[in-house]
Amino acid sequence: MKKHMLKAIFLLPAALLCTALLFTACGAGGASRNAVDYAVSSDVGAAEAFPEEEASMDASEYGYAAREWDEGVLAGDAGGTGLPVRQGGVSLSEKIIYSAEARIETIEFDAAIEKVYDLLEFYGAFIENSYIEGSGDRSASFTLRVPRENFTEMTDSLPQLGNLLSVSSNAVNIQTQYTDAESRLAAYRTEEERLLAMLSEVKDVESMIAVESRLSDVRYELESLTSRLRDWDNQINYSSLSLYIDEVKQLRTQLQPSAGYAQELKDGFVATLRGIGVFFMEIFKFAVIALPAILLLAIAALIVLFIVKRTRARRAKRTDTEGANLRGTDGHGADGPGGRGTE
Repeated sequence: MKKHMLKAIFLLPAALLCTALLFTACGAGGASRNAVDYAVSSDVGAAEAFPEEEASMDASEYGYAAREWDEGVLAGDAGGTGLPVRQGGVSLSEKIIYSAEARIETIEFDAAIEKVYDLLEFYGAFIENSYIEGSGDRSASFTLRVPRENFTEMTDSLPQLGNLLSVSSNAVNIQTQYTDAESRLAAYRTEEERLLAMLSEVKDVESMIAVESRLSDVRYELESLTSRLRDWDNQINYSSLSLYIDEVKQLRTQLQPSAGYAQELKDGFVATLRGIGVFFMEIFKFAVIALPAILLLAIAALIVLFIVKRTRARRAKRTDTEGANLRGTDGHGADGPGGRGTE
């Protein structure tokens, strides 16, 4: 009896463990079947909601067609490394808007401008806007749009234009915003199809007006999202490069720490003398340019001085005449009364 009880005690946990494993296996199988069923139903629903022909028609209607990307590597990120792509879509790192800004000084301004146009033609870029000003020391500004795959190579070629003073770059990842806009676009297209189906079925005027009003709002959102995606695509595919070119008479030089303290003093002294010479040259140039105005001002000053002196001379002469007359009058009056007193 005791032996049977001990066997029952040892076999009971084993039976419970087997039962638990059996239920776990069944639950896992059911979950797998549910996952497969859900995936199949999702694929079927997606195929029914967005047929290929209707999707292509909607894309052509709103001017937004899916692009096929070639397999390979595109260069253009900030670090100069390649950007991997895959057929039929792009990776997360490719939804990036690159931009850069560079400041350049040059002695040969016209040659630098011609070199800008040569770089544009070589790298397939174009000018978004440009501005050139000045007659002496001229300056120019360009906003260029460069194909993403040539962006790094073109920025590396900027020292050909002159003395490259500074370069700054920027990269903005818009993958989240882009994916959200695409999802909203697909949802609005589905809603548009449903509203068109409802519009063909409604009979009363009020329902028709309500459906048409909602349809108008949906189409407005579709156009807005399509335009936004197109603008993002342009910014992604064509990076922005801002160039500022200044014409100078002498390129900037930086003191080399390895040259030594004496060399730094020498270079600083020479730079100061050069600055003084440039200062006096600018003054002389200003004097020559303003010489006609200076002559006119000098002539006007002489005329005013002559008039003032003549006026003062006349006033002094009048004062002297009046004083002499006054003295003559006083002398005659004194003799008269004195004579009468003597008589």
